Amino acid sequence: MQLAVDSDAAYLVAPGAKSRYAGHFYLESRPHQANYNKAPHNGAIHTECKLLRNIVCSAAEAECGGLFQNSQVALGIRRTLEAIGHPQQPTKIKTDNSTAQGIINNTIKQKRSKAMDMRFYWLRDRCFQNKYHFYWGTGNHNLGDYYTKHHPPTHHKKLRPAILNNGAKT
Repeated sequence: MQLAVDSDAAYLVAPGAKSRYAGHFYLESRPHQANYNKAPHNGAIHTECKLLRNIVCSAAEAECGGLFQNSQVALGIRRTLEAIGHPQQPTKIKTDNSTAQGIINNTIKQKRSKAMDMRFYWLRDRCFQNKYHFYWGTGNHNLGDYYTKHHPPTHHKKLRPAILNNGAKT
Protein backbone atom coordinates (compact mmCIF):
# COMPACT_ATOMS: atom_id res chain seq x y z
CA MET A 1 0.00 0.00 0.00
CA GLN A 2 1.45 3.31 -1.11
CA LEU A 3 0.32 6.65 0.30
CA ALA A 4 -0.81 9.28 -2.22
CA VAL A 5 -2.25 12.77 -1.68
CA ASP A 6 -4.39 15.14 -3.74
CA SER A 7 -3.64 18.66 -2.45
CA ASP A 8 -5.43 21.89 -3.27
CA ALA A 9 -5.68 25.44 -1.95
CA ALA A 10 -8.15 28.24 -2.54
CA TYR A 11 -6.78 31.77 -2.37
CA LEU A 12 -8.70 34.45 -0.40
CA VAL A 13 -11.93 32.48 0.08
CA ALA A 14 -12.41 32.92 3.82
CA PRO A 15 -13.14 36.05 5.87
CA GLY A 16 -10.13 38.13 6.84
CA ALA A 17 -8.27 37.48 3.56
CA LYS A 18 -7.62 33.86 4.57
CA SER A 19 -6.98 30.96 2.25
CA ARG A 20 -8.18 27.39 2.64
CA TYR A 21 -6.24 24.21 1.87
CA ALA A 22 -7.34 20.59 1.67
CA GLY A 23 -5.69 17.23 1.30
CA HIS A 24 -7.30 13.97 0.21
CA PHE A 25 -5.07 11.13 1.51
CA TYR A 26 -5.55 7.64 0.10
CA LEU A 27 -3.66 4.39 -0.42
CA GLU A 28 -2.81 3.06 -3.86
CA SER A 29 -2.86 -0.68 -4.18
CA ARG A 30 -0.26 -0.85 -6.98
CA PRO A 31 1.97 2.05 -8.01
CA HIS A 32 1.54 2.88 -11.69
CA GLN A 33 4.61 4.75 -12.94
CA ALA A 34 3.30 5.74 -16.39
CA ASN A 35 0.09 7.55 -15.46
CA TYR A 36 -0.49 8.90 -11.95
CA ASN A 37 -4.12 9.82 -12.61
CA LYS A 38 -5.13 6.23 -13.40
CA ALA A 39 -3.37 4.41 -10.55
CA PRO A 40 -5.82 2.10 -8.76
CA HIS A 41 -6.44 3.17 -5.19
CA ASN A 42 -8.59 2.53 -2.15
CA GLY A 43 -10.86 4.98 -0.39
CA ALA A 44 -9.70 7.99 1.58
CA ILE A 45 -7.86 7.28 4.82
CA HIS A 46 -7.68 10.92 5.89
CA THR A 47 -9.04 14.27 4.75
CA GLU A 48 -7.53 17.54 5.89
CA CYS A 49 -9.38 20.83 5.33
CA LYS A 50 -8.23 23.91 7.22
CA LEU A 51 -7.48 27.59 6.88
CA LEU A 52 -3.88 28.66 6.38
CA ARG A 53 -2.68 30.45 9.49
CA ASN A 54 -0.78 33.11 7.53
CA ILE A 55 -2.19 35.57 5.03
CA VAL A 56 -0.53 34.82 1.70
CA CYS A 57 0.24 37.07 -1.26
CA SER A 58 -0.62 34.83 -4.21
CA ALA A 59 -2.40 31.67 -5.28
CA ALA A 60 0.98 29.96 -5.76
CA GLU A 61 1.95 30.81 -2.18
CA ALA A 62 -1.41 29.47 -0.92
CA GLU A 63 -0.87 26.27 -2.90
CA CYS A 64 2.65 25.97 -1.51
CA GLY A 65 1.32 26.44 2.01
CA GLY A 66 -1.24 23.72 1.40
CA LEU A 67 1.42 21.38 0.00
CA PHE A 68 3.58 22.08 3.05
CA GLN A 69 0.77 21.36 5.52
CA ASN A 70 -0.34 18.21 3.67
CA SER A 71 3.26 17.00 3.45
CA GLN A 72 3.63 17.44 7.22
CA VAL A 73 0.53 15.27 7.79
CA ALA A 74 1.74 12.72 5.21
CA LEU A 75 5.02 12.36 7.11
CA GLY A 76 3.25 10.81 10.10
CA ILE A 77 1.10 8.57 7.93
CA ARG A 78 4.20 7.39 6.01
CA ARG A 79 5.95 6.47 9.26
CA THR A 80 2.88 4.57 10.48
CA LEU A 81 2.60 2.61 7.22
CA GLU A 82 6.30 1.72 7.36
CA ALA A 83 5.94 0.61 11.01
CA ILE A 84 3.12 -1.81 10.12
CA GLY A 85 5.10 -3.36 7.28
CA HIS A 86 4.29 -1.31 4.17
CA PRO A 87 7.59 0.18 2.87
CA GLN A 88 6.94 3.50 1.18
CA GLN A 89 8.19 4.71 -2.16
CA PRO A 90 8.19 8.50 -2.66
CA THR A 91 4.72 9.72 -1.72
CA LYS A 92 2.98 11.15 -4.78
CA ILE A 93 1.37 14.51 -4.07
CA LYS A 94 -0.80 16.01 -6.80
CA THR A 95 -1.32 19.74 -7.15
CA ASP A 96 -3.25 21.72 -9.74
CA ASN A 97 -0.94 24.75 -9.53
CA SER A 98 1.89 24.42 -12.03
CA THR A 99 3.81 27.37 -10.56
CA ALA A 100 4.07 25.86 -7.08
CA GLN A 101 4.94 22.46 -8.56
CA GLY A 102 7.60 23.99 -10.80
CA ILE A 103 9.25 25.92 -7.97
CA ILE A 104 9.31 22.86 -5.69
CA ASN A 105 10.75 20.63 -8.44
CA ASN A 106 13.25 23.37 -9.35
CA THR A 107 12.01 23.77 -12.94
CA ILE A 108 10.91 27.38 -12.39
CA LYS A 109 13.14 30.03 -10.82
CA GLN A 110 11.55 31.56 -7.75
CA LYS A 111 11.53 35.30 -7.21
CA ARG A 112 12.80 36.32 -3.82
CA SER A 113 9.99 36.01 -1.30
CA LYS A 114 11.00 35.46 2.31
CA ALA A 115 7.52 34.32 3.33
CA MET A 116 7.67 31.40 0.92
CA ASP A 117 11.29 30.37 1.45
CA MET A 118 10.93 28.11 4.48
CA ARG A 119 8.07 26.10 3.01
CA PHE A 120 9.62 25.87 -0.45
CA TYR A 121 12.99 24.75 0.81
CA TRP A 122 11.50 22.15 3.17
CA LEU A 123 9.39 20.75 0.31
CA ARG A 124 12.30 20.94 -2.12
CA ASP A 125 14.59 19.12 0.33
CA ARG A 126 12.04 16.31 0.80
CA CYS A 127 11.66 16.05 -2.96
CA PHE A 128 15.44 15.73 -3.45
CA GLN A 129 15.61 13.20 -0.56
CA ASN A 130 13.15 11.09 -2.59
CA LYS A 131 10.49 11.20 0.16
CA TYR A 132 7.88 12.99 -1.96
CA HIS A 133 7.11 13.31 -5.64
CA PHE A 134 5.17 16.49 -6.48
CA TYR A 135 3.38 16.48 -9.80
CA TRP A 136 0.79 18.56 -11.61
CA GLY A 137 -2.67 17.23 -12.41
CA THR A 138 -5.78 18.98 -13.64
CA GLY A 139 -8.27 20.29 -11.14
CA ASN A 140 -10.93 17.97 -12.60
CA HIS A 141 -9.04 14.95 -11.25
CA ASN A 142 -7.88 16.51 -7.97
CA LEU A 143 -10.10 15.27 -5.15
CA GLY A 144 -8.68 17.94 -2.82
CA ASP A 145 -10.52 20.52 -4.94
CA TYR A 146 -13.86 19.22 -3.63
CA TYR A 147 -13.19 20.61 -0.15
CA THR A 148 -11.67 24.00 -0.95
CA LYS A 149 -13.97 25.65 -3.48
CA HIS A 150 -17.61 26.66 -3.45
CA HIS A 151 -19.37 24.47 -6.01
CA PRO A 152 -22.99 24.20 -7.09
CA PRO A 153 -25.01 21.25 -5.74
CA THR A 154 -24.77 19.44 -9.09
CA HIS A 155 -20.98 19.32 -8.78
CA HIS A 156 -21.20 17.85 -5.27
CA LYS A 157 -23.73 15.24 -6.38
CA LYS A 158 -21.47 14.24 -9.25
CA LEU A 159 -18.28 13.96 -7.16
CA ARG A 160 -19.68 12.53 -3.93
CA PRO A 161 -19.61 8.91 -5.23
CA ALA A 162 -15.95 9.37 -6.24
CA ILE A 163 -15.13 10.66 -2.74
CA LEU A 164 -17.09 7.99 -0.86
CA ASN A 165 -16.83 4.88 -3.05
CA ASN A 166 -13.22 3.81 -2.83
CA GLY A 167 -11.91 6.93 -4.55
CA ALA A 168 -13.07 5.88 -8.03
CA LYS A 169 -12.54 8.89 -10.28
CA THR A 170 -15.38 10.09 -12.46
